[in-house]
Amino acid sequence: MWSIHARASGEPIDYEELFREVARLEPVERQRDDGEKVVALQSVDVSDGLASIVALEGPHGQPILYDTSDGSEEAGALRRAQVVATRTHALVDIARREVIVEYNHRGAKATDIAAALQVSGRKVPGWPRLRVDLSPKADQSFVESIDDFDRIRVATVRIGRPNVDWNDWDDDISDAAHDSDAQSAEVMFSAGRDESLAKDKGLVAFIRDRAEDAVSALKNASVTGRRGGEAAETTVTLGDHKAHQRVNVRLDADGHVLEADINRYLEKYREERE
Repeated sequence: MWSIHARASGEPIDYEELFREVARLEPVERQRDDGEKVVALQSVDVSDGLASIVALEGPHGQPILYDTSDGSEEAGALRRAQVVATRTHALVDIARREVIVEYNHRGAKATDIAAALQVSGRKVPGWPRLRVDLSPKADQSFVESIDDFDRIRVATVRIGRPNVDWNDWDDDISDAAHDSDAQSAEVMFSAGRDESLAKDKGLVAFIRDRAEDAVSALKNASVTGRRGGEAAETTVTLGDHKAHQRVNVRLDADGHVLEADINRYLEKYREERE
C-alpha cells in the first residue's frame, strides 16, 4: 500500500484528471526506458474513482534460452525493440490517494510505476515539470514497535516532499526542506551515551506522526534501541512494517497471474482499507 504525491510546477493537480489524461495516451507514449530496462504502462483504465493499471517491466538484452530436454542453451532471438517482460498490477483509489501495487520479484516495483506515470504525464500539455512519487504506507505495527522501546539510541527518517508544499507540516525539519527547495530530506539523531532520545517529542514523535498520516510522505524510517528486559539492541524499520496483505493467487498454464484473480484481491484489499 502506497500514497501518491503529484504536483506540476509546484501547483496541486487533479488526480483523476492525471489518470484520465495518461489513459488517453497511446501505449507507446506510456513507457520509461532508462537504458537498462523498460517500464511500460500497458493499460490504464479509469472508472468510478478508481484507476486500474497493468505495468510491464523488462531488461534490455537477449535472454538465454535453456532447453530442459537436452541441457543446451542458446541466445534468444528478440528484435531490437523487444524485451522479455513481466506484468505487475496496481489499483489506485483516487480520492484516498492510495495505491495498491502487486509485489512481483521480477516485475515493476512501485517506484518504477511512479517513474512511468511521471514520464507519461509530462507528455500532457501543461505538465512538463510533473513530479510523481509513491511513499509506503506504514502498518500500525510500526508505531507499536517504536512504543515498545525503553531506550532509543538512534532515529533516522527520510521523507519525500508532500503533495504540494513542505509547509503542509509545521516542523523545523520541513521548514529547512522548504527553504532548501528540497525534493526529499533525510536526518539522523543519536542519543548520548547511556541516554535515550525523547519518544514524545522531536524526531521520534515526528516519525510516529508521519507514519499515522492518512497520506504518507515517509520514504523510510528506522529506530534503534533496547526493549525492556532485553540486553541486545533492536532496529525497527518502516521497510519491515509496510501496510500489505499476503494472498494466494492462481496462475495460468504459462505461469502468469490470472488477472481476474489478482484484480479481485486488489479490490478486496481496497474495500477493507475503507
